[in-house]
Amino acid sequence: RCLSDWSSDVCSSDLGTDFLGRRTMQGPVIYAGLEDNTQMSAEHFGRLGAKDDPIILFDSWQQATAADTLRATLDARPDTKLVLVDTLFKMFPVQSADDYMQVTRSMNGLLALAKQYNVHICALHHMSKKEKDDAQDGVLGSTAIGGSVETIIMMHRRGAERSMETRQRYGHEMEKTKLVFDAQIGSSTLALLVETNGIVESAHERIRRSICAFMGEFPGSSQAMV
Repeated sequence: RCLSDWSSDVCSSDLGTDFLGRRTMQGPVIYAGLEDNTQMSAEHFGRLGAKDDPIILFDSWQQATAADTLRATLDARPDTKLVLVDTLFKMFPVQSADDYMQVTRSMNGLLALAKQYNVHICALHHMSKKEKDDAQDGVLGSTAIGGSVETIIMMHRRGAERSMETRQRYGHEMEKTKLVFDAQIGSSTLALLVETNGIVESAHERIRRSICAFMGEFPGSSQAMV
């Protein structure tokens, strides 16, 4: 469903706004909210600020044919850049999430779609509520889940405190970082931890300001000195 016109299949513009301080690629998005209904998803995207964005929403897919429905949608929209699947095994079902071979076959289905349509697929899955020495061990089910993907984004919640970190094959991993959750719009931003002169600033901004202050005090300082 299009967010601004319920009679349309897809909207025509995009924003490509930053996500947690990182640049994104603009393009149509498919959101398969297999545990929510379309109206709730549309309202949530609306609170996040989406108006005329090309987001296709699906709900109530038949679990046995969900992957085929996604494939047909990608055939119709080959320019899709991102697919969000909520949740993983609703789209690619297994009898047991602990069975390595079953999970491997399921994950191969996800990877095959991503490669065939040159699209990024972000699939949600559950984590243990118990804290582990290695956060990746908290991913529920077989190790084939984490071993099959290029990036695992792990989100944690302890009381009102939220945080996230990543494990990935390429690039720099995000260390465990606190998040600020805005319940009104249902969105998180990087933690705002420091208050200076009554102004709350992000850790990134605090570091930038500190570096600038140091270089101002010690002109000609090297990167090693900073």
